Amino acid sequence: MKVGLVRHFEVERGYPSKMVTSAELMNWVEEYDASDVIETNVDLFDIEWKRCFASDLPRAKKTAEKIYGGNITYLQELREVRLAPFVEWKWKQPLFLHLLMIRGAWYFNHNSQPDSKRIVLNRIQNALDNIVNYPPLSTLTSCLKWGLLG
Repeated sequence: MKVGLVRHFEVERGYPSKMVTSAELMNWVEEYDASDVIETNVDLFDIEWKRCFASDLPRAKKTAEKIYGGNITYLQELREVRLAPFVEWKWKQPLFLHLLMIRGAWYFNHNSQPDSKRIVLNRIQNALDNIVNYPPLSTLTSCLKWGLLG
């Protein structure tokens, strides 16, 4: 079985380059989720992919539609882990500090996070089970980016 992973195209909105409050961070998340992507060419290494699974988010859909010519199965389970501030900071913090604290809170199952680690890991396992058990055997899984990795 061949399974290929492709991250979505670069998002036009980009990352904040300044210090942000928790509210500004969440506004950026909404803008990022609504943003269009910057399309590029993708080398699929001349592999004949028979299936494609993608997140149902617009940036993932657009990426999958650009790089794969066949039918695409969209799965909500392939969405990125949702961000939620660990603490509602009123003063500005560097983006990396916000993200580090959010991922730490998620890793340690802090109640500030909308999806617990157990729920996310179960979601990943269910998605992988569906993909691996779905014929035919060459599958291009588009646009995976587990939020816990960055």
